[in-house]
Amino acid sequence: MKKIFLIALITFSHFFVFGQQKKPNKNTIPPPIKKKEYPMPEAKRIEDIVMEQTKRCFIYKIEERKDSLLYVSSNLLEYGWAGDNARMVISSYNYDPIKRKKQNRKGMFC
Repeated sequence: MKKIFLIALITFSHFFVFGQQKKPNKNTIPPPIKKKEYPMPEAKRIEDIVMEQTKRCFIYKIEERKDSLLYVSSNLLEYGWAGDNARMVISSYNYDPIKRKKQNRKGMFC
């Protein structure tokens, strides 16, 4: 009888005793941060740009002689105030200096 009483006591104690469980931390994701949208500045067309006195230019010219031809490459960098668009114009051409002198004497310019 003692053994039955102990077994009953142990089984009933499991019904009345509740273990405390930790509540899980709720990991809530914060809402995304919305960035302020700024309007895009309008790009200026090359045709619309008026040559101003405040603009500065930098010209770098290379002349190289190969055989009878003269190869010319020039880089033009044009810039103005900070925040304005700058533009770079690269041009290259070649010519024969002897033929050019003859054309200049005749009055024909290329």
